[in-house]
Amino acid sequence: MSHSNSNPPPFETLTIVGVGLLGGSIARAAKQRGLVQRVIGVGRSAAALSWIMAHPARPIPIVGTQRPERIAEIPDALTPRWTRADWYRVLEASMGETLP
Repeated sequence: MSHSNSNPPPFETLTIVGVGLLGGSIARAAKQRGLVQRVIGVGRSAAALSWIMAHPARPIPIVGTQRPERIAEIPDALTPRWTRADWYRVLEASMGETLP
């Protein structure tokens, strides 16, 4: 199901957490089928850090690592954009229950 150039894709952005072989395949298929305008790939650490920074209380996380590869991933946390609804969906999924 490809969308023509006159119709915008149904989703603006798809963020893939985990940029390995499976994530790359999903991203490529979504783009080829015209389902998304852009695809963002981030590692699990960057995704978790971005989710924490999107908390409604706006906490300032302190990353406690000295490993250069982990430090290099920190800027990737600024890539994903969370709507309030998406943020709460992840919270509810992690809790296994819906919030009022």
